Amino acid sequence: MSRDQVTIVPGDPWTINDRPSTAVTPEEALAEVYAAAESFPITITVLNGDAVITLEMTADGSTHDVDPDLEPDPDPELEEAVDITELMDSEEAAEEQDREPAPAAVTPAVASRKRNKKWMLIPAIGFVALAGLGTAAYAFAQGQDQGEEPAAEPTSWTLEEGQRPLGFAGEVLVTLADNQLRIYHADTGEQAGDPRTVEDPEEVRFMEGQNASAIDDGSGEVTFIASDGSTRTAEGTLNARGTEPVAVTSNEYTTADGQSDSIPKDQAVLAATTEGVVFAQAPNQTSVQDQDVSLHSPEKGARITEWVQATEDQAVVIWTKDDTDFLTTHDPETGQSIDQQKVNANDVTIQHGVVWDGLDRYLQDRKLTELCTDGEQITGQVMCPTGQGWKSADGQLTAAEKPLAISETYLVTSDHRVEPTKEK
Repeated sequence: MSRDQVTIVPGDPWTINDRPSTAVTPEEALAEVYAAAESFPITITVLNGDAVITLEMTADGSTHDVDPDLEPDPDPELEEAVDITELMDSEEAAEEQDREPAPAAVTPAVASRKRNKKWMLIPAIGFVALAGLGTAAYAFAQGQDQGEEPAAEPTSWTLEEGQRPLGFAGEVLVTLADNQLRIYHADTGEQAGDPRTVEDPEEVRFMEGQNASAIDDGSGEVTFIASDGSTRTAEGTLNARGTEPVAVTSNEYTTADGQSDSIPKDQAVLAATTEGVVFAQAPNQTSVQDQDVSLHSPEKGARITEWVQATEDQAVVIWTKDDTDFLTTHDPETGQSIDQQKVNANDVTIQHGVVWDGLDRYLQDRKLTELCTDGEQITGQVMCPTGQGWKSADGQLTAAEKPLAISETYLVTSDHRVEPTKEK
């Protein structure tokens, strides 16, 4: 890229100095120019249809108009007085500002993207400057032609008859109808990829993770699903005892980013979290990222008889002494016991990441909690009726009626409409 002369042409694809660019918005194009620059100032020429916009970018990332036909701003303080919220009112600009890269567990490139976040913020200064330059420059900054209507706000859509929602995987919805698995973009209803046929619908298990989700259809393969609906498969069965999915065979494991490794000798995969794969080793040890922790027994003479769950906040096991079972939560860093309750080990289950003791007690905030009256678990959320609708047990999510599926971002109503979730 020339050190002091850059030409940007919006299109499909956008080009910068006649080379294809990954940019699809003005902000991204300015970010790319700034990142590649070796010296400043830079003269930027934007060929936007019949309009020609000439800008100058300085070392702080700001831009100003150098078109001699435009009169200079009589008030040098005007740019500082510009209200950024007023300039970002268009739905398209707001969406581009809020867009984040794929989560950390999906691709190693995210770490690099996060390190570059500082310079990616700098073109926002240029965006503010562009907004005050005139009609042509403002149209370029908004990423749309003059007169073009702003993008419509997302609306609800309805699932086809017979589609049973299994749950949300970030921004997509996974459904099952007969023996067909489908993935839909939750905001538009557009299907992502082709349907997948499963041999036995009763064998299908779905897990919604923090950064990726997964399906195990009983075929010996696990399908990982990224938040954008893209998928990858791995041999094994799904371990859903943590906050991230992991595929496990007799001697190997594969995480959602496609990384495989051997299971350490004399250990077993307990779960996967955003911090890594957690291993269990008799008699009472957990290990993640080569950090070993010994879990403290709640009763002298007790031994671990079942490894239940591991998350970023807790390790959950069943200790047994003299035929008495104790469901115990432990601090994952110190191994100290946080809470212990007598249970029947046969009644302890995990459903969509929630640990249950029978039908009326579940783990919340690292302690066994009584289920609210007429409450139930709906996908990954424990929901309670309120008289005016339904509310999640943690008080964060609300729904006007009992949903068929719900996440922090979307829900499926009783009449199969998919719409954004309302937060408290």
